[in-house]
Amino acid sequence: MPDNKICAVIFDMDGTLLNTLADIAHSINSALQRHDFPTHPADSYRLMVGSGMRLSVERAIEAGSGENNEEVTDQLIDLMVAEVQTAYAADPVGRTGFYDGIAGLLTSLADRGIPMAVLSNKPDGLVQLIAREFLDQWNFRGIFGVRDGHPKKPDPTVALEFAGRMEANPAEVLFLGDSDIDMLTARHAGMLAVGALWGFRDADELWSAGADEVVNHPEEILSLVNGR
Repeated sequence: MPDNKICAVIFDMDGTLLNTLADIAHSINSALQRHDFPTHPADSYRLMVGSGMRLSVERAIEAGSGENNEEVTDQLIDLMVAEVQTAYAADPVGRTGFYDGIAGLLTSLADRGIPMAVLSNKPDGLVQLIAREFLDQWNFRGIFGVRDGHPKKPDPTVALEFAGRMEANPAEVLFLGDSDIDMLTARHAGMLAVGALWGFRDADELWSAGADEVVNHPEEILSLVNGR
């Protein structure tokens, strides 16, 4: 990718801005337990999340396969996804918090006049609940989760819409995320793909998915913005 000046930043939410893993695990485990499926430690959900709530539920069921006699049907998964979303909406942030250095990064970018946006594969209603709790003090150009009629990541459509809102050429946008889905979204959009090692996945996944850069701490983003 050419060494373009960075004029805007798009963030993933879960595993990038916020450590939401314990709340996700609690909500999915509550549905698993209700239907007599085995529950899982919070850390095991690192590899289950990132591609939408339904797939996370499916992966959680599969991780305990063979230990439940209930037939896994589309109807059952639909029911469990609805239960997870209800449980999550009732208590979305009780175990959630910023990663170290994120609040300072957001303030520093805002002070530099760098426009910012957030794009998540979490249902949009939940994204808005969490955003109101944690992100209201910064002026984001957009904060979206999965919405009807809008493709989810790694489709680049919404990322490119954000670039338009931020009046930035896609090649001048840094996309920060912690998963292969985020790196693929950035690559498809022609943006700078930057992987966050403090999140849910490891460096091998990020590099394999096409990361341009991988960072260990949020403050390194400022160096990328200033140095390109």
